[in-house]
Amino acid sequence: MTFKDIVLLYDRILGKVTRAAAVLAGCLLLITALIICYEIVVRDFFHSPTEWVLEVSTYAILVAGFLGLAVAFRDNTHVRVISLRGAWHRRRSARST
Repeated sequence: MTFKDIVLLYDRILGKVTRAAAVLAGCLLLITALIICYEIVVRDFFHSPTEWVLEVSTYAILVAGFLGLAVAFRDNTHVRVISLRGAWHRRRSARST
């Protein structure tokens, strides 16, 4: 087994792990939406608020965000922040050429 084969195997495994992370992140967001709807129904119609929905939904969204970050880094689609100074410098140098 050559080094190239090992790298390709690693890339294939990492792709599957990342895809599983994306599915898990989506499931966590769906579960969060469902438990928040459950909280609204129980609180408004039955006058019995739950104590766990806020904490569980907060942690689920946090974990989903980190799992989604792994997918964004893998696909090179993460958010880039461009400073105003850098944008001004690029714009100015483009005019001078």
